[in-house]
Amino acid sequence: MKIINNIDTKPALDLSARNLINSRALGKTGYSVSAAGFGCYRVDAASQTHRDAMIKALRAGINLIDTSANYMDGGSELLAGSVMRELIGSGEMKRGDIVVVTKGGYIQGKNYDASAARKKEGAPWPDLVEYADGLEHCIHPDFLEDQIAGSLARLDLEAIDIYLLHNPEYYLMRAEKDGMNMETARREYYSRIEKAFLYLETEVKKGRIKYYGISSNTFPAASAAYNFTPLGRVISIAENISPDNHFGVIEFPMNLFERGAASEKNQDNGLTLLELARSKNIGVLINRPLNAFFKGSHIRLADPRVAGHAGYDFKNAENAINSAVRDIGILEENLLDSIERLSESARGKAEIIFENVFVHGQLNSKWKEFANISNFESFMSGYFSPRAQYFLDNLKKGVLKDKKAEAEISVYINEAYAVFELIGKHFRSEHLKTVLKIKEKLAAISPIYSAAADLSDIAVRALAASGGVSAVLVGMRTPDYVAKVAASLKTLSEASSTDWQALSAIDSFDR
Repeated sequence: MKIINNIDTKPALDLSARNLINSRALGKTGYSVSAAGFGCYRVDAASQTHRDAMIKALRAGINLIDTSANYMDGGSELLAGSVMRELIGSGEMKRGDIVVVTKGGYIQGKNYDASAARKKEGAPWPDLVEYADGLEHCIHPDFLEDQIAGSLARLDLEAIDIYLLHNPEYYLMRAEKDGMNMETARREYYSRIEKAFLYLETEVKKGRIKYYGISSNTFPAASAAYNFTPLGRVISIAENISPDNHFGVIEFPMNLFERGAASEKNQDNGLTLLELARSKNIGVLINRPLNAFFKGSHIRLADPRVAGHAGYDFKNAENAINSAVRDIGILEENLLDSIERLSESARGKAEIIFENVFVHGQLNSKWKEFANISNFESFMSGYFSPRAQYFLDNLKKGVLKDKKAEAEISVYINEAYAVFELIGKHFRSEHLKTVLKIKEKLAAISPIYSAAADLSDIAVRALAASGGVSAVLVGMRTPDYVAKVAASLKTLSEASSTDWQALSAIDSFDR
C-alpha cells in the first residue's frame, strides 16, 4: 500500500475574538467548533431569509457550516460562499473564524445530466454506481477531483477545511439490490474507500483540502447489516495509507429515537460508534437531529411551528376536509367550462395554470397520504405555494386579458389555499399530539427534560451533551430559529451528560 508523507496542514486559527457557543475540539483536526453547526441541507442562495439566517448564525457564535455539492444542486455552497465573501471582505471576520465542511459523491441534478452526457460520449465516470433514475453515486478520484474543483469555485475558497465522502454506502445498497455476496461487496467497498483516501491525501498535499472523512448513514447500523460502514475498518484503511493521515471527521444521523451511535456495540472490541470515535480522536458531526425514523414512521422532534390544537376533533375535521375537497373539485369543473369563451391564446395560458394549481385529483381520497406534517409542509413550500403565487401575480398583471376569468381563477387558487390550511391544521394537531406524548415520557425520565421546553431544544441539547459529539448540525433556515438554537445551547452546562440508555423509555410512547 502506498504511504504518503505527512504534510503539516494544521490550520492556523484565530478564534480568540470569537465567542463560540459551547465550543469543543473537532477531533484531531485542530479546529474548535461551536456545539451547533449551520446545516445547509435545504438552504439556497436564492433565499434572502436563508442568507440572513446564516449571517446571524456566524455572528451569534456558530462557526461551522456543513454543506454539500448536491444540496440544492450547488445553491447551498453558493450561499455559503457569498456570505463568507461578505463577512470576510468587510473585515468583520477572518477566514480562520469559519470552519467549512462540504461533501461529494452524489450525482443528481446538473451532475446527473453531465453524467448522462459522459455516458453518451462513451466516457462514464469510473466506478459509477447507477442506483436509480435520477440518482447515481461515485467516489472515484476522477469524480472527486471534478467535485472538489466545483465546490471550491462555488464556495469561493482556496481550501476546504473538511471534505467528506457523501454516503459512499450507495455502492453496498446497489450491490445488495443486485444480489451480490455481502463479503465480496464489502471488499470492493473498502477498496473504493482506500482509493478515495489515497486521492484525498494528494488533495491535502496540494492544499485544496485540509482534512477529510466520511458522512454515512450506516456508521451506527448493526454490524450484520449489509450496508454497514465500520468505523474501525475505515480508520485502518487511513492508517495503512499513512500513520499521519488526514482522516479526521465522520458524520451520521442521531436523534432521540435513533440512538445507535451511543447504544449499538457494533465496533471493534465491543465499543459503540461514539466510544470508538472518541478513543481515536475523530471529530463527530451529527445530522438529522430533529427528524427521526422510528418503527416505519417519520417523527419531527419539534413543537409545531404554528400552534397545534390539543382538543382537535379529528373525526369532524376529516369530514370537513373531505367536503372542502369535493367543493374544490366542483370549482375546477366550472373553471374548465368557463375558459371555453377565451381566445385560443388565453385558453392555452389558462390550461397551463390549471396543470400547475388544480389539486382535486391529488387530494380526493388521497390527502392523508401526506402522512405527516413534514411531508405536507415540504409539498406546500416546494411545490404548491411557489406555483400558486407565481400564477396569482401573473393574473393580477392581466395575463389572460379577461378580467372575469382572471378573477375566477384567483378565487379558485385562494380556495385551494383554504383547503390546504384545513389539511395543515389536521397534521399540525396530529403532530402536537405526538409531541406531547413524547415530552410526557421525557419529563418522567429526568427533570432536565422539562415538558415546558420545545422538543427541538431537548433533542439538540441531548446530542450536544453526549461524550464524543463535536457538533450538532441543525437546519436553521430563519434568523428567529438561529436565535432560538443559540440561546438554548448557551445555557448547556459543561457537567451535562446524556444517558442514552435511559432515553429508550420514550420508545413506548402511545401514538
